[in-house]
Amino acid sequence: MAVSKAKLQQLLQSDQDLSHMSLATRIVVGRLRIEVQNSPGALGAKTDELYAFAAENEYAASELTTI
Repeated sequence: MAVSKAKLQQLLQSDQDLSHMSLATRIVVGRLRIEVQNSPGALGAKTDELYAFAAENEYAASELTTI
């Protein structure tokens, strides 16, 4: 996957518009953002979870490379 974990961390901590992404990707990123907001110490684990999601889903990996 071409997107770095640092970029994924930035995405989880931002309020960047996700309207160009598929519904599944928006749901996963939205959930992870809420979890990071509620527990900032979980950022590393949530970044790993998003990275794994993208690794398992080609469409998500493609979308996340555009961030």
